[in-house]
Amino acid sequence: MPRQTGKLINQNSITGNGAKVMANLKVITVPHPTLREKAQPIDAVNSDIQSLIDNMVESMREEKGVGLAAPQVNVSKQ
Repeated sequence: MPRQTGKLINQNSITGNGAKVMANLKVITVPHPTLREKAQPIDAVNSDIQSLIDNMVESMREEKGVGLAAPQVNVSKQ
């Protein structure tokens, strides 16, 4: 299980109208130890992994980035 020490700016939640609010994930930087770990492969894309993907895409777009890897948001997964 990856360490979950990265802070979320917004928590995942469901608004009163049923719209999902995405999390803006904190990007970690060197010398954070997660960046030195070998990322573990995932077996399948389940709802947790899909939420992570959605949150990563949203966070990347908000920061006007061009790419983002799970270890950069403190999740040691491939």
